[in-house]
Amino acid sequence: MSRVSLALTRARRDERAAFMPFLVAGDPSLAATAERLAAYEAAGADVVEVGFPYSDPLADGPVIQKANQRSLAAGTTVDGVFATVRAFRERSSLALVAMAAASLLERRGPAEFARGAAGAGFDALLVPDLPLDAARAFFGGEKPALPLVHLVAPTTPEARAAKLAKASADFVYVVSVTGVTGSGRGPAEELEATLSRVRAGGGKKPLAVGFGIGNPADAAAVARVADGVIVGSALVAAGEGRDAAAVREAAAAFAAAIRGVGARA
Repeated sequence: MSRVSLALTRARRDERAAFMPFLVAGDPSLAATAERLAAYEAAGADVVEVGFPYSDPLADGPVIQKANQRSLAAGTTVDGVFATVRAFRERSSLALVAMAAASLLERRGPAEFARGAAGAGFDALLVPDLPLDAARAFFGGEKPALPLVHLVAPTTPEARAAKLAKASADFVYVVSVTGVTGSGRGPAEELEATLSRVRAGGGKKPLAVGFGIGNPADAAAVARVADGVIVGSALVAAGEGRDAAAVREAAAAFAAAIRGVGARA
């Protein structure tokens, strides 16, 4: 069982949703990334999603776009992120998911990128713009070195959602709202219906919800119906121009809200 599956299993055993914060590697520096990974862990994160900086993140709103720009301006490279995670892994068993655009993988070679990420200590790989039907050919017809996590959107047809859920490793990333990250709108009213639809096709695989979770109250609302709560823009914004202690404080508020929900139906 992977570290991601173990973390989600522990959360389910404790009758709560998992807290899954996100950060952009290299924002504002790789040294700060290591500090923020440790801050997330200290705040109670179960799984952390680490975004590889990219110049044109189509699904991200202005907060994460600016974080990507700051990271690239600081000279962040794929190898630099791998080295940072490898050093962090020496002192931590925190579950880590790599998130990277398909074109970023193509520059290095998808199979080689996956091998490098696995060697650095990542546990799973999420490529948001990689269609399920193209995944096998994308990795040269071979099983990638890291298991793939797939996304399901509110607009994904039921049959397609079932295929994505079954193919997704460890958990399914369910997009709460249509549009970009950091919308500030909160989780969509139809979220429960979306989750029910995905569960119907994906069995008992954990469902983690992201997009639209702008504050601890939003996180608590999602925690009542989902297996994992992914918080991105709100925490990236909380860390702008601040140190790891501020990031830890902000993350701890989300963690407390999620844990405060208690047992779920």
